[in-house]
Parts: sequence; structure tokens; C-alpha cells
Amino acid sequence: MFLPATMSKTILTDILRGDLGFEGVIVTDALDMAAITDNFSIEDTIRLTINAGADLLILPAVKDTNLFSLTDTYADTAAALVENGEISEARIDESVLRILRLKQKYGILDLKDYSVTDERIAKAKGGIGSAAHRETEWQIAEKALTLWKNEGNAFPLHVQRGEKTLILFADSCASRAGAGDLVRQMLEKKQELPEGAEILVMKNTRENEEECIQAATDAVLLTYWGSAMQKLTAENASWSPNLPAGLLACFGACAAEGTSPVKLPAPDDQYAGGTERGKR
Repeated sequence: MFLPATMSKTILTDILRGDLGFEGVIVTDALDMAAITDNFSIEDTIRLTINAGADLLILPAVKDTNLFSLTDTYADTAAALVENGEISEARIDESVLRILRLKQKYGILDLKDYSVTDERIAKAKGGIGSAAHRETEWQIAEKALTLWKNEGNAFPLHVQRGEKTLILFADSCASRAGAGDLVRQMLEKKQELPEGAEILVMKNTRENEEECIQAATDAVLLTYWGSAMQKLTAENASWSPNLPAGLLACFGACAAEGTSPVKLPAPDDQYAGGTERGKR
């Protein structure tokens, strides 16, 4: 099988760092995704990912002691791979230096007291999900919006009176459909839509293709991924604004003024087809 981008040296080192000039910290996506765990052992996952050029390996959603123990297994396995020479110490040093520089940039290296007290626990719990944190999170999402291409000045949508816009979610990310409902509510509250304009939100499955086609009256926004938007009405529900911010920008309710950390070269056939493969 072909390697996922997370485990591909061609993608992370040759293209991202070499061609695009990215000098920051590379963080993997979830290494517990089925595409990886169904096809690679822990040893191969760590060896390929670190040697590809990743700096931080992520195992999200650590919700119990078994998953926490798994993180120790990953760390112990990485150490063993270095000891037997399958990962070089120089490769580890490169990542450590990038991470330390990032921590220095934000003053984390200046912290001296890491003790856990009841006062600190209470302060942390009091801040998580607070209005101030959510506002900061939203500002980050908005400032990150970057427009790469806009043929025919199609962005943002110029919704007219009485028109219907369909926000369509693929079945594989149907749990994110709450983001579409939230955006509809926000646009209505802000009165950003002309009179009679309607926003429909649907999840596309094999069974409702015809229904989706019929619903796509005037415009269609195809969405992919973004963080789940569950229990939106709960006071302290956790949610991520990346997808809602992007959808709002499509309707002109916020601006896409972000800049890319790299320069993308003009498309050509240089990387078409790749041959990099991994072990099953």
C-alpha cells in the first residue's frame, strides 16, 4: 500500500521542508486512525513517521488508563528503535531542537514550578471552555482562513433573495453536520442573509444521492472534515470553530485574510503518481 502523508518522507521532508521551505514543527494527525492501525504495527508506525520528518506524534482522545498506557508503549518503542539504530539520534535531535525553539518563543521554557496543587487544578477547570477561551479560539480560526484560488470571483457567495444554498457533508464526516446548523443560526442572528434566502444542511449517503441533487437548487458548499460539533447548546460543550469560521467566510460574514507559512509552487507533474510504499 502507499504510505499515508504522515509517514511519507517525500511529503514531509522533500516537499514540505525542501520545496516549500517550512521550518516549523510538524505535528502528525491521529496515529490511532484505522488507516494506520489496520495496516501498520506500532514499530513501523513510529519508525516511518519519525524518519519521514514528523516532530510531534499525536495520540488524541486519551480517555482512560489503557489509552494512557498506550502512550507509554509508543514512547518506549521509539526509544528502542533509536537504540537499535532504526531511528538515528540526529533525527531525534532535529525535532527536539525545533520543539525547544517553539517553547522558547512562547515563554514555556521559563516555567520553573510544575507542581500540581488544588489551586492550580481549580484555576485550570475554571478556564476550560470559558467565554474568553472560546473568543480566542474563534479569533485564531478566523485569522487562519486563507484563500488560495477564486476563479470567477465565486468567493464569497453572492446569495440573492429567495435562493437556496445547500451545505453538504460527506457521510464519512457526518458528525460535523452540526457546524452547518450552527452557521445557519449565526447568519440568521446576524441578519447576513437577504430576505427569503434559505440554507439547507444535509449529510450525503448512498441512499439519499437523488434527494441531495434535488436540494441543490442555487448553490452547493461541499465540506470535508473539521472538528465535530456536538451538543452545541450545552453551556460548557467543547467545540472547535475552524469549520464554522470557514463556512461563514463563504457567505461573506468574515474575511479570509490569512497567509500561508509556505509558498506553493505552480502545479506540475513532478510529484504525480509517487512510488513510496510501506509495509503491511
